[in-house]
Amino acid sequence: MDRSPLASFCPSFRSAPAADQCHMSGPHRQTLDAILTSLEASQPILVLTGDPGTGKTTMAHQVAARCASLRPVGRIGHSAAHLADPAPHVPKALGLASDPSGGARAVLSACHASGSRHLLIVDEAQALTDTGLDYLAALTDAPTGESPVLSILLVGGRDLVSRLAQPKHETLRSRIGGRFQTVPLDAGETADYIAHRFRVSGCACHADIEVFDAAACACLHAMSGGVPRVINHLVQSCLFEAGTTGRRSMDAAFVQDCLSAMALDGRLGHLITPAALRQGAAAARAQHPVACPSPCVQSAPPAGAGAANGALPSGHWRGGLAAAVTGLLVLVPQGLRQPPFDAGSWASLLAFPAILSVPDSAPAETVPLRTAAAARIEGPAAAAAGISRGTVLAPSGPLPRQVRVEAVPDPSSLLAQALTVGAVDPDHAAQLYTRAALRGNGRAAYYLGQLYETGIGVDPDPYRARAWYQAATGIDGAALRLAQLVPVDHPGDPGQTAPVSMSHGLYESGQTELVWIPPAGSAMARFRVQFVPAGGDGTVRQRDTALSAMLVERPVTRWRVMALRADGTEGPASAWNRLAPPAR
Repeated sequence: MDRSPLASFCPSFRSAPAADQCHMSGPHRQTLDAILTSLEASQPILVLTGDPGTGKTTMAHQVAARCASLRPVGRIGHSAAHLADPAPHVPKALGLASDPSGGARAVLSACHASGSRHLLIVDEAQALTDTGLDYLAALTDAPTGESPVLSILLVGGRDLVSRLAQPKHETLRSRIGGRFQTVPLDAGETADYIAHRFRVSGCACHADIEVFDAAACACLHAMSGGVPRVINHLVQSCLFEAGTTGRRSMDAAFVQDCLSAMALDGRLGHLITPAALRQGAAAARAQHPVACPSPCVQSAPPAGAGAANGALPSGHWRGGLAAAVTGLLVLVPQGLRQPPFDAGSWASLLAFPAILSVPDSAPAETVPLRTAAAARIEGPAAAAAGISRGTVLAPSGPLPRQVRVEAVPDPSSLLAQALTVGAVDPDHAAQLYTRAALRGNGRAAYYLGQLYETGIGVDPDPYRARAWYQAATGIDGAALRLAQLVPVDHPGDPGQTAPVSMSHGLYESGQTELVWIPPAGSAMARFRVQFVPAGGDGTVRQRDTALSAMLVERPVTRWRVMALRADGTEGPASAWNRLAPPAR
């Protein structure tokens, strides 16, 4: 069920259709047929991977529905407990009367006794522990020359491929009888998908009309990159805006204008970038030259244009300003202050901003503020840039140098805002939870640990999850999760990927807030943050942390962060970031 507040106007995209009403594109049907054929051939293990939102779970539902009349089907992976230790959950999922203490042999004996070949589907399999993967390998043991009584379909993200490639999982890997992948929809399939969702829902509000014309569908495809999950969100956004005025059908101009305004207001989070907006406008014009006039294109300025200088494009400045004011009211409540670390020193630093200034060959104004979407290219941004989704880009440059000295934010207000936006923008929620947790809010640290454990809004990272759970003092749920999570004894190697600097800020308390994004695809044990305190002799100081953010108890003039390898040596580092308050 989609619990997004945008889902109230029309039921068509509110929840996924039943298995027999799901839209299956040509490539998806071919993948489904190949999986079913492999199961008929009694292959022990099959692997289904794909980018987020491309339909892996939907495909797993289809496999389960097609096989249900032929064999018992069980599914695990819906909770972290399943993936931490699948042994007690597999017999229950398969409906077997098996003693969990008997391990894999007891399950196989129960399968033999039933006289049926079973199918076990493991969702989010990339999060399985090594012990869990070994257990699944043992479930496919079969005497030489005999077919296995249990087949396993592993469903997960691209990280699953690298997990299975590790030498320690050679036994499991040798039993893989097929590898499959879900892919995004092409332009025609996107239009078919949207029409199908309206058709099967039987909604009365859009009956017998073309809700989105051809140019609008082309625009939606270009913005979403053909990823069904993103398409769902963008369509819901358009339906919400149209529903407020009673509009039933939409053209490309409406779609482009609506989504541009939402993107600029921050209501679409990481889903749409300026490049994706321009791609959508171009696709709409190619489909119908007059469908999306030139003012529509200007809603997404090119890099270095008005938005880079703090100006919003005409037509959307009121919404953007309203969003900004709302954010300030939430983030900077009046009258709240924390004790400064040294009021006299801080005041002197503010009075002489040159002390904070470090010469830099590149003007700070020319460096764009980076967001999470720029660190990991996924969805529409990747399609617009011609980059494979999931590619991790090296930092393009430091964060902007000029920062305002801000009032200390209220952690409770940060938490409240995170809870408000979490359903529609988990990336932004993760940033807000991080800032609140840094300031001692245990519940925010607990929720942030859950995000790192499940991979919502951030890359799955069990080591980071444990670190934030440990920071959630006084929260019983965090202590419970720590007891159930398997410790990460051997963190991954960062390779050539550096952490990405996310944000920094100076506060009236004298503190400096530093936030970064861990490298994708590997769980780093710790980070090393190097910084130069303001007003000193320029000596670089450093601190190590297991978290993805840090509060330094005094102003700093520059900083960077690097991943530490398993042996403690320094890995790739982010660019040096310089920061100073504006001249006074």
